[in-house]
Amino acid sequence: AKELARLLYELQALQGHVDKKNSELMALNQENNEQALLALNTGRAKLREESDALKEEMLAVAEAIPKAARKQQQVMQEAQRAQRGLQEAQDLWHAQVNITRNALKVEENELAKLSGCREALHLALLEGRRASLDLSGKVAQLRSEYGRLLNWQQAHSAQSESDPFGLEAMAAELRRRIQRRGATAAGRCGGSVRLCLHSGYGEMQKFASEETASRREMSVYQ
Repeated sequence: AKELARLLYELQALQGHVDKKNSELMALNQENNEQALLALNTGRAKLREESDALKEEMLAVAEAIPKAARKQQQVMQEAQRAQRGLQEAQDLWHAQVNITRNALKVEENELAKLSGCREALHLALLEGRRASLDLSGKVAQLRSEYGRLLNWQQAHSAQSESDPFGLEAMAAELRRRIQRRGATAAGRCGGSVRLCLHSGYGEMQKFASEETASRREMSVYQ
C-alpha cells in the first residue's frame, strides 16, 4: 500500500509538472503573440528548446506511466496473494482449534472413565478387604471348632482302625465349609475375593498339616 501511494504521488507530481509546463507554454505563446514582431526571432529558439525539453519530459512520463501501471498491478497481485495466504492461515488455525477442542473433550471423557474405574476399583478393594477379614474370622472360628472336635475325639477312643479319631471326616467337613463360605464371599465382592479364597485355602492346607501331625501324635500315644 505504501509503494502504491508513492507511485500515485509520483504520477500526480509528474502530471502537475506537465500541467505547469503547459501553463507556462500557453503563457509564453500568449506573450509571443503580443510581442510577435519584437521577440519572434529571439523567442523562437528558446521556445524550441523548451518544447524539446517538454517533449522529452512527456516521453519520460509516457514511459513511466506503463511502468507504474505494471508496478501497481504487481502490488495488487501481491496484496491478493497475501490476503489469500492470510485466509488460508486463518482457516488452518480454526481447524487446529477444532481438532484441539475435540481432543480435549475425548481426554476429559477418558479421565472421567478412569476416575469412575478408579472409584469402582477402590470400592472393590475395600469390599475385598472386608471379605478377607470376614473370612479370616470364620477361619479362626473353624480352627477353634476343629480344636474342640479334636479334643472330643481324643476323649472318645472307640473309633475305627483306619480313622481312629474321625479326623479325615472332620477335615473333609472343614474343607467343605471353607469352600462354601469362600464362595459366599466371592458372590459379595466379585473378582477381588480371589485373594481371600487363596488365604482360605492356605488355612485349609494348614489345617490338613495339623491334622496329620495330630494323627501321628495319637498313633504314638496308642
